[in-house]
Amino acid sequence: MRRTIIIGDIHGCFDELLELLEKVDIRPDDLLVSVGDLVDRGQAPGDVVRLFRERPNSVAVMGNHERKHVRGIFSYAQEITRLQLGDHYAETVDWMRTLPYYFENEHVRVVHAAMQSGIPLADQREEILCGSTRGERELTMLFPDSSWYDHYTDAKPVVFGHHVTGREPMILNGRIFGLDTGACHGWNLTALCLPGFTVHSVRAHADHWSTTKRQWQLPVLKSKPWHDSTWLELAQAIERVASAPDTATRGWLEELQEWAANLQSAFPTMVATAHRVADELTEEGLRRHPAAKVLFQARNGRLDQADLARQCPTPRRTIDLAAALGLVLDEPPKWTRPWPSPRSRRGPRSGHRAMGISGSGEQPPLGGAVLRAEPRNPLTGLLALQPGYRADFEAGVRAEDGLGLDGGPFDGGHRSGAGSQQQTGRGGSGGHAGQQASSVTHDKLLSRCVAVSGVGVKMICV
Repeated sequence: MRRTIIIGDIHGCFDELLELLEKVDIRPDDLLVSVGDLVDRGQAPGDVVRLFRERPNSVAVMGNHERKHVRGIFSYAQEITRLQLGDHYAETVDWMRTLPYYFENEHVRVVHAAMQSGIPLADQREEILCGSTRGERELTMLFPDSSWYDHYTDAKPVVFGHHVTGREPMILNGRIFGLDTGACHGWNLTALCLPGFTVHSVRAHADHWSTTKRQWQLPVLKSKPWHDSTWLELAQAIERVASAPDTATRGWLEELQEWAANLQSAFPTMVATAHRVADELTEEGLRRHPAAKVLFQARNGRLDQADLARQCPTPRRTIDLAAALGLVLDEPPKWTRPWPSPRSRRGPRSGHRAMGISGSGEQPPLGGAVLRAEPRNPLTGLLALQPGYRADFEAGVRAEDGLGLDGGPFDGGHRSGAGSQQQTGRGGSGGHAGQQASSVTHDKLLSRCVAVSGVGVKMICV
């Protein structure tokens, strides 16, 4: 019998995802559904996305973290993910644009964050469904002293993520299932298997978000547009992370600070050069000069260091004006070492097949022909992702994501999956729901899962 397997917030925890899919003994014809937040905070967001993109019978709904990437609302976690995905970032965001805001079949409804009882999913506000900042505010206004699920009275069960419920899922009245059990924070990754409504979990290998914040601070710092930051913004950014314990980060920040100071110390020389050039040129020469405005100010006695500083509010403006005056100023500090090596891979595990995708390096497509594409991950059979870069860094640029305001409707069309009474809402198909999975040999795993009954627990954080 075909099952629906719903996974809580994964946040780039790829190894835990593979272990969980092994634990539930996933088969090629099982429908795999993610509640959203595939990316951010973990160490392998690209691998997670690739699995959901390439495995037939897979759907991911839009989470607030995918929506941030789609809308270009960046905090620290999104900056890290952009670097982790490298050249694949743009195409991944294009795929995220197609994600639906909900999934529904005859057994269950799946949303990322919340929904309002009594309103059809197609008519729900997308901000509420995905848990955007605006959607959270609207829910607070609707239910100031309680949670949305306390008011959920519809007969069909609803499954969601977004709010960490603790190490165990939240199960209320057998109809409300909160599956975000904090995998990226070192707790658990949880699945709900239908139609039996059995719960299965695996323990996280580490507090991935803490590790990822440390490892990626220096690459994030080096990727920032320091040329276009004002002197004040640059000084404040340096001050925020100046206490980082990592010596490489501190060393690079010292170089950055020295570079900014050297640029500003060039102002007297630039003023003197402007006066000299203004005295040497004719009126027509001044007009044609790329620094004409500054040179005319110098000739008329209206250019001093304060005037020049107002015209050079950023490093780029300073370097460009200096070049126009025939002076060469330093560029910002360069990389002192190359990007770190790709994410290490383990070898194949006994008893594991590629959860619906052949692990032999050959993936039969829907038409039946065999396509060869190398290299492939020997564990999953998926095409290998470009390097997920790593480097040493310490958290401190921004303590947590969720900053900025989302808003406005997301355009898209309602779509139904083929072969069942399932629906995905307004973003696109979210994967390959309804497609025929390729046939693979499936070994039985020794570890079997048991049904877990639960009681309601209070959500402790967002």
